[in-house]
Amino acid sequence: MYNPSVRFPRRGEVFSTSLTHNLGLMAREAGLYGVMWHPEENGIITASDIIPHLEKGLITLVIEKERMKPYNPSNGWGSYDLLFSVTQEYLRAAHKFPEAKVEVCR
Repeated sequence: MYNPSVRFPRRGEVFSTSLTHNLGLMAREAGLYGVMWHPEENGIITASDIIPHLEKGLITLVIEKERMKPYNPSNGWGSYDLLFSVTQEYLRAAHKFPEAKVEVCR
């Protein structure tokens, strides 16, 4: 599991979620793994930095939904729907708080 969050220093968290690493392969296929699991290694500091990556990943998830289905974890921990909804929520928070800092706790 990992926990991405968007926060304002000293003012607190504005978005936080926990997402299973079992979705890593699907996220990688959608172009989301690097930016969501390792934003600091991909030049992402603020929420505005991650917006174009989340938008592109969501488009990929929508357009290539059938191709993503085989990446649903066989153990049932995580799903396409979960990755899609978390990415949507993350994007909404990034748009609402573009200057907030992106942090990931692994």
